[in-house]
Amino acid sequence: MVVCQYGDYDFVPAALIPEARLALRLNPAELTSHWRRCSLLSDFIGGYVASAFALGAKMVESDVYNSVSTIFQELIENAAKFSRQRDATIAIELCHFDRLIAVEIKNDATVSMAQEFARYIQRILATSDLDEMYRDILEKHRLTDSRSGIGLLLLIKDYGLRLGVRFARTGDEGTTVTVRAFYFIGDE
Repeated sequence: MVVCQYGDYDFVPAALIPEARLALRLNPAELTSHWRRCSLLSDFIGGYVASAFALGAKMVESDVYNSVSTIFQELIENAAKFSRQRDATIAIELCHFDRLIAVEIKNDATVSMAQEFARYIQRILATSDLDEMYRDILEKHRLTDSRSGIGLLLLIKDYGLRLGVRFARTGDEGTTVTVRAFYFIGDE
């Protein structure tokens, strides 16, 4: 098995025990058939995390709720869109460490999709000017019919998300892609 790893994949030591942990296993087909489920899951996760910082109506109006929901939605939609098989599984784990939220999303992709994603991740992590990269991608997307590739870039740029990605070949046709995202919750 060939393994490549980029970014802050091991940002949180494996021995660190979270104060909260939530794990989900989903089918990418159910998410792509019913995109609203991505939003519902994201709002649930946003509420799950925000409940540690605010109560009641203030919880769903909080920056924590909105930020976590937005981040999670982008990550889960990417995993659903780029899963190799529609009957595969997307494994999700969210860990809450005081003011740090760690999300791990694992899915299987084709080798070519994984290679394209690896090039994109390397490019994002190597850039010194995220705003310029954002403008370049918008211009390219305007002129072509390609995927925008803007979601993860905006999460890093606008939310200060730390990102790590691991690619593990699972044979001739598949690659397991594990995305780890780390978000620091600011003071409300």
